Amino acid sequence: MKNFICVHEFKSKSLQEKYFEAIRYFEDKTVSSVKDGKAHFLMNFNNGIDSMRMFCWWEALDSDAIIDKLGEMNVFFTTECVEMNNVFDARMD
Repeated sequence: MKNFICVHEFKSKSLQEKYFEAIRYFEDKTVSSVKDGKAHFLMNFNNGIDSMRMFCWWEALDSDAIIDKLGEMNVFFTTECVEMNNVFDARMD
């Protein structure tokens, strides 16, 4: 699996608001179900409705696997996936 940072740009303010309304009802198990053998969602970074962009960290075989995994969520935003070959993780367990 390769590491990717994905930049999601909302297609409109209206779709952005609908997205954040919809994810309010996600549970931890819903997000963890995003894992499979092709693409694993790891983390999301966003500023709510204060920014038209948000960022996600994924492990995936390739960028197409991420787009496929996003499925119907692709109606909310366009996604650019950038492979990151070097990851330095300074978090402490």
